[in-house]
Amino acid sequence: MACAQARKADADLARGHIKGPLHGVPITIKDNIETAGMICTGGTKGARFFRANAGCNYRDKSADRRGAHLR
Repeated sequence: MACAQARKADADLARGHIKGPLHGVPITIKDNIETAGMICTGGTKGARFFRANAGCNYRDKSADRRGAHLR
């Protein structure tokens, strides 16, 4: 998925289609950043089955600015 996002971002940028200030910038999302539907442990074994119900503000804002999220 990340490679496909990168190829699409490269093609868009080559055509001059910039979709946001973070368009194509890779952003890593660690397991301490809540992402809706993903397991979020924060490095704690006791939380290994916790799935976030919603995304955090940082993750949502970087997605709105077209950052390419890597997990």
